[in-house]
Amino acid sequence: MSRRERIYWICQITGWGVFGAGNILNVALQGRLVWEIPASSAIMIVLGIGISHVFRGMLRASGFVNAPIWKQLLLVLPAAIAMSLIFAFTYGGLHDIIFDHGEKIIDFSKPALWVYVLNFSVLFVVWVVFYFAFHYFENLQKAEIRNLELRAANVEVELNNLRSQLRPHFMFNSLNSIRALIDEDPLRAKEAVTILSSVLRNSLMLGKQSLIPLREELDLVQKYLEMEQIRFEERLELKIDVAADTLECTVPPLMIQTLVENGIKHGVAATRGGGILQLNTRLNGKLEIEIRNTGKIIHHEEVGTGLQNTNKRLELIYQDSAHFEIYETHDEVVCKLIIPQK
Repeated sequence: MSRRERIYWICQITGWGVFGAGNILNVALQGRLVWEIPASSAIMIVLGIGISHVFRGMLRASGFVNAPIWKQLLLVLPAAIAMSLIFAFTYGGLHDIIFDHGEKIIDFSKPALWVYVLNFSVLFVVWVVFYFAFHYFENLQKAEIRNLELRAANVEVELNNLRSQLRPHFMFNSLNSIRALIDEDPLRAKEAVTILSSVLRNSLMLGKQSLIPLREELDLVQKYLEMEQIRFEERLELKIDVAADTLECTVPPLMIQTLVENGIKHGVAATRGGGILQLNTRLNGKLEIEIRNTGKIIHHEEVGTGLQNTNKRLELIYQDSAHFEIYETHDEVVCKLIIPQK
C-alpha cells in the first residue's frame, strides 16, 4: 500500500470513528445509552466509509479531482446531498429491520428521515470539501515541482545550446568563413558577423522563456541557417515550408533550433557532397513540425543527450499530450514533433 493510500485510510477510519464515538458519547451524557446506540453507530461508521469510498472511486475514475476548482465547487453540494440520501435510506432501512422496536426512520409522514438527510448532508459536505482540498493542494505542490523541473530543464537547454554554439569547431568554421569573405565580399562578411552575433544573443534571450511563438523560434533558426549557408554554400540546400497559420502557435524555445543544428552537424556536414535540410510545419488540431535532413541516425552521446532533453521537456510541459519521434528513411533522418495548442 502506498503512502498516499495509508493516509487516506487513516483519515477515513479516524474521521468516521470519531463521528461514531461522538454519537455514543453524546447519548451517554444524556443518560440514554442502550446497546442499540453502539450498534447503530457501528453501522453508521461502516456505511460512511463505504459510501464515501465508492464516491472516491468514481471521482478517481472520472479524473474529476484534476478538474478546475470552480467545477469541483459546483459538485460539492450535489454530491453531498446524493451521498446523504443514499446513507439515510440505507441506514434507515437497516435500522428499521435490525431494531424492530421504537420509532421507525423510514416514515415519510414524519420529519426524522429528512432530519437525517440534512444532518448527513452537512457531514458529507465536510468530507467532500476536505477530499477536494487535499487534492487541490497536492496538485499545487505537483505543479510547483513540475515548474521547478521545467526551469531546470530550460536552463540546461540554454547552457547546452550555448555550448553547442560556442564549441571551438563551430566558432572556428564560422570565423574562417567570415575571414574568407573579408577580401572577397566585405559587405557579406559584415552581414555574417551580424548574423553570428544575433544567433548568440537570441539563444540567450529565448532560452529564458517557457513558451514562445513559433515565428520567434523560426527567426533564430533562419539566422542560424544563414550562418551555415555562408559556411557550406552550395553543399547545403534548404527547403522551408511553414504554414502561415502556425506562426502564432507556441513552442518550447530552442527546441526546433537544436534539432535543426543536429541535422546540419550530424547529417549534412557528415555527408560527402553535403545534402538537404527540410523544415515543414502545419496545424492539424495540434502543431506538427517535421525536420528532414540527409544522413543516417548515429549513436552519439551529444545527440542522445539532445534527444533525451527534448523528450523530457515535452513531458514536463505537456505531460502525455505531445509527441516526439526520430527515424531513418531513404538516406534521410526525420524528426517529428507534435505539440498541443491551448
